[in-house]
Amino acid sequence: MLSISKTSTIDDIENKYYTQACINLEGMKNISQNCVVLLSYSIFYEPQMVNGIYSKVHINSFANYLTFYSSYYSTFEKEYPQAMSILKNSGHLLLCYMLQQDVKQGLINSKDTITIEASGLKDNNEPMNGLVNYYQRMGFNPVETNPEKLEMEIVERYVPMISKVKNILDNCFKTKSNPELIKTMDAFFKSGYSFDGEDKKMCKVSSLCSEELVKEDMLHLLDLDKEFLKYALTNIKNNKRTKGSIINKKIYTNKMDSNTKENHTFFDILPTDNFPSVVGLVSIPQYFKNFFLITKKGILCIRPYLVKREDIQTSKMDFTKSFSTTKHGYTIHFKTWQDLENCL
Repeated sequence: MLSISKTSTIDDIENKYYTQACINLEGMKNISQNCVVLLSYSIFYEPQMVNGIYSKVHINSFANYLTFYSSYYSTFEKEYPQAMSILKNSGHLLLCYMLQQDVKQGLINSKDTITIEASGLKDNNEPMNGLVNYYQRMGFNPVETNPEKLEMEIVERYVPMISKVKNILDNCFKTKSNPELIKTMDAFFKSGYSFDGEDKKMCKVSSLCSEELVKEDMLHLLDLDKEFLKYALTNIKNNKRTKGSIINKKIYTNKMDSNTKENHTFFDILPTDNFPSVVGLVSIPQYFKNFFLITKKGILCIRPYLVKREDIQTSKMDFTKSFSTTKHGYTIHFKTWQDLENCL
């Protein structure tokens, strides 16, 4: 009955990454909307001016069509009360999962500015205060701080609002959601988010590229494979150049088949003091989940969020400290060996 779909596109002309997600209800004969809950937002390569302020993430659509169209809502509530219970808080939860995933992929970080407008209510007699208050509970605040001007925006039914990604995530998961909704979200996003607040510090290779790097207070690296780290360090100390892949947690040396269409993790260990000024992606398989380039400085990880064959210029990157950045369809993360000590 409940399903989720998501599409993402990149627009180099407008310098933005656009993503949209939809919660669908299957088999609901009286619901004509294909997308019952819709969320879309743009992530700009560089912050763009939106409503007079610079924004890194701008929410374009945030709609629950059951509540937007009262005729749908009343019919649905009467005929499908169980599904109505499942969908409660679904829009907010969808935003939480999407932002969390984009933070892990390095597309955004917790300090980025995120914007939205309280607008678009179908019933012109419905006051805008309720929607403004709802967004405030999510962590947004009106851009306008003057009470009189803010009241005018509410009357005019267009209230620009602003927040930081961290503030939105801090307000996630405080409201109890339906277990089936959470299970569906978990299955789709494969989140691993700790709803009960546990701090799980396991070590697996799969998430070297997934954790956000905060300059002032960098998070400990989760899910990094100790054996692979030790393997890489041993080869560096022995001045042994090694290429290969990691498939099902096993290391395969000299296996970098350029014809493969499997999204495996590939690596290249260079026992040198510095990174090459250009990382030639043409020399590695077209389809890959992560590509680790490893030197005596640390581990550079390149993860594609779109398949594009562009070389990565690294000559201007500062490899004296860990960092995270986004370049032309790739998220790039670097960890110094010093910052990886906790996983050794």
